[in-house]
Amino acid sequence: MSMLRFTAIIALAAVIGIASSHAQQTNLEPGLTPEAAQAEPTTDRPANRDDAKQSKKDSQADVTVEQALVMKLKKANQGEIELAQLTLQKTDNEEVRQLAQMLIDDHQTLNQDLKKIEMKSNASTSAGKSSSTAMVPHELCQIAEQACQNTLTMTKEMLDKYQGQDFNMAFLGQQCVAHTMMLGELKAIETHGPTELRQFANQAATKVEEHLEKAKQLAKKLQDDRKPRS
Repeated sequence: MSMLRFTAIIALAAVIGIASSHAQQTNLEPGLTPEAAQAEPTTDRPANRDDAKQSKKDSQADVTVEQALVMKLKKANQGEIELAQLTLQKTDNEEVRQLAQMLIDDHQTLNQDLKKIEMKSNASTSAGKSSSTAMVPHELCQIAEQACQNTLTMTKEMLDKYQGQDFNMAFLGQQCVAHTMMLGELKAIETHGPTELRQFANQAATKVEEHLEKAKQLAKKLQDDRKPRS
């Protein structure tokens, strides 16, 4: 092979190498012009960061007032269920056990009703037919949910410190406070809340008021039993 042909081959190889390297850097195939590359979509291009940000934002989208209230009420009901389940494990009083089981059954039923409302609300919002135009920021919903969880955790820790009759009295006292607050919230929703939740709030308030009265009566009975007999 003459020196001239060898030099020509080396030069050609260098040109091909440069073209291939440039094509890799610009996502071009060798021999594909930049104009053709712009016209032809690439399949191995990494996902657009803006698309990822938008996807994350969509998963943390604001919700309607109705949806926010449903989430909060569901969380409150679940808290009552968990505290009642704890009571079934710890109490030795049959009447307290009966109250705890009632709380579990009734609050589970209320959450089932809320899930139906939630599904209907989500469908209406997705279809653009929601009657609620006011929106609640996602961050505020997160704070409310975390606050409920923190309260539940601290209440469990508090109740775990008691045994026997002291536990029964602590549980009943906590239930009187919790159901008084829940009743006040339900009555406010019944008066000022979204139309879709007002009937539920009315029915739920009746149940919660019944729980409150039973807790008060049982607390008084246990308190009288602890008084020294003359």
